[in-house]
Amino acid sequence: MSAQPRRMSGAAKIAGAVLAAAVLVPTASTAAGNLVTISDPSNANAAKVSDLGRLQVENVNTTDLLFRTPAGAVSFPAGTTKSLGTVSTAGYEKIRVVANNRTGSASKITFRVTILEGNELVAQLATFTLAPRGQRTFVLDVPARAIALYAAAALGHGNVATDVLVYGAR
Repeated sequence: MSAQPRRMSGAAKIAGAVLAAAVLVPTASTAAGNLVTISDPSNANAAKVSDLGRLQVENVNTTDLLFRTPAGAVSFPAGTTKSLGTVSTAGYEKIRVVANNRTGSASKITFRVTILEGNELVAQLATFTLAPRGQRTFVLDVPARAIALYAAAALGHGNVATDVLVYGAR
């Protein structure tokens, strides 16, 4: 008896072509023992072929929520400054800061992102001001192990309300 050729499904052919392209046109690769890593700098994915011959694809760039003001916003009187909290940034290359000044706030809010070493405020990484209904998102390189977040409301009658979130990327 002779062996019949095995037919591949369309999906299997596409998957094989994608894997072949990834192996034939890697943009960067490293080897450690029997482990070969193929990475693509256009995204955070890496394909690894283990010493058992298994292909593993993993996302090597992770993002974590490091800090968030309580749900429903932090509210404080206009004309005062509020410490929003401290954030450990050790182990992260970049942080993304997301902030808003909620609708109905009595005044502008000036935010400060400050390097924190121990209990000492060392230097400001960023300062920005938002009018009521304003929002801002930006990314910073992380030169420190921790940061402190402050919000200072301009003079006015009533309260201001804000939400601040900080994400870390490895």
